Amino acid sequence: MDPNNARSFAVPKGSRAYAWPLMAKTREIKKRIKAVGNIARITKTMQMIATSKFARAQAAATATKPYTEALFGLVTELAATAGDMTHPLITGPAGKKPGAGEVTLVITSDRGLAGPYNGSVLRQAMMHLRSNPSAKPGSGTGTVEVVGKKGNSFLKYNAVPVAQMHTQFGDKPTFEKVGSLAQSYMDRFIAGEITAVNIVSMRFISAGRQVPEVTQLLPLKPVAAKGAAPAAEGTKLIYEFSPEGEELLARLLPETVKATLFQVFNDAVVSEHVARMVAMKSATTRPRRPASCSRVITTAPARRRSPPSCRRSSPAPPAWAESLFRIKQRAPAIAGALSFVPALCRWPPAYFTGSGPAPAEPVSGSTVNRSEFSRV
Repeated sequence: MDPNNARSFAVPKGSRAYAWPLMAKTREIKKRIKAVGNIARITKTMQMIATSKFARAQAAATATKPYTEALFGLVTELAATAGDMTHPLITGPAGKKPGAGEVTLVITSDRGLAGPYNGSVLRQAMMHLRSNPSAKPGSGTGTVEVVGKKGNSFLKYNAVPVAQMHTQFGDKPTFEKVGSLAQSYMDRFIAGEITAVNIVSMRFISAGRQVPEVTQLLPLKPVAAKGAAPAAEGTKLIYEFSPEGEELLARLLPETVKATLFQVFNDAVVSEHVARMVAMKSATTRPRRPASCSRVITTAPARRRSPPSCRRSSPAPPAWAESLFRIKQRAPAIAGALSFVPALCRWPPAYFTGSGPAPAEPVSGSTVNRSEFSRV
């Protein structure tokens, strides 16, 4: 029996032993309160850092979104009004090399303590790989690339081969680095080495809502074309191309791919910061609540109030204790030798002297002060 959690006494052979859990000592409680306070200060600091990073990331994400959406709309309108024009980034390469498959890019964070951010993205990635046999690595022809240490660890643990891990972005992805990655995807796609590029990331909608989704980067399918409203009757836009439409699309489509990938990275970064901000705020405020604090620093169950007459109650004595009481009455000379009986059994001396009634059953979690028992 652990002496730190319970108190037990040696009793004669064949007798019943009683043990009550003890509450933590004052020093232990103060040490625990200090530790909780130190953790709260750390999480508060992390919350403030995430808040400042979130403000900068949100400004960057909201600033690039109008440009990306306008570029999508322009490319969609030009492709619709320029006639039958084809481009490899839209229709795909003319010929595919043997073993060409899809590329799935999973964007996660390098650090944890971000709430459900990484779990939601990785869950969406696993659903995408299970539902698309052509995207599965190993059994299929697909390959998986990862951004972030958390995603790399998760995929290795689940026996998913990772073709490449990108570590050059961090918390502040630049357009040059993202553009070089997008250019490599476009070169491989036009050469027929890959058939498609899908990105699994967190889409930032607002500070209170972020949604994990799969974005198809290549072949290029502008989102504006899916949800674009039909033009009103009697109105039709007429474009004059200078230079020619094919040459113009050849310049706009690569920029559209780069802008789309950059917007995905910005949404992922701002979603990570807002998730960490909310998680650290919850970790800071929750331990300071009285109910939670009482559950943390106490080790004994809560005491129920009882009437004063039975507030220090103990269980009824066993048969051997009653026998010892009769021996004490018949042989006063050995009363001193049997004075350990009250402390042993935790019954008040009044019961053994016959001046008080038998105590009731103990209250759950109650303790008895040993100094209250005097030698009989």
